[in-house]
Amino acid sequence: MLSRYGLDDNAVLLSNILEMGKQLNLQEGARFCMEGGNPDTAWFLISGRVQVLKRDMMGVERHLSDVAPPSLLGHMALINRHRRSASCVTLGPTVLREVDVRTFKKLLNGRGPEHDLFRGLLVRVLAKQLEAGNAELLDILEAPAEVEIWDDETTSESMWSAEGAFSGWSDHGESDD
Repeated sequence: MLSRYGLDDNAVLLSNILEMGKQLNLQEGARFCMEGGNPDTAWFLISGRVQVLKRDMMGVERHLSDVAPPSLLGHMALINRHRRSASCVTLGPTVLREVDVRTFKKLLNGRGPEHDLFRGLLVRVLAKQLEAGNAELLDILEAPAEVEIWDDETTSESMWSAEGAFSGWSDHGESDD
């Protein structure tokens, strides 16, 4: 339909989805998602990089991952209606499209090609989270018995990495397809 302009239908549909959100132009060090915050927004990472941080049991903020575009952030809180599981901080100039919970639900439950594309993207993101979490756990469980990995620090780091992957805080951009 719009291929004569160099855009395929999915690119136009994705552009329509992104236009439903508000553009945020953030500088380095900006926090846009706070651990423990209300589940009222999700973000599409358009450009830049984001560091994901989570507090441990002692209250120390720990690095979970760095996320590159294109990615969807904060979606798990909107799906499961739980408070935010981590905080996000920009690592340089970053462009996001912020989608409120009402728009997210509309995209998830609506009818039409944009809604179908959104649900497909969301399923892909969730599947990548599950794959990443499973891979992290497999690495932990398949460590050779003769290697002493079960010290407190190694086990803690491995479990943090797996928790971050399952929670959707790993780098799960869609650029490879």
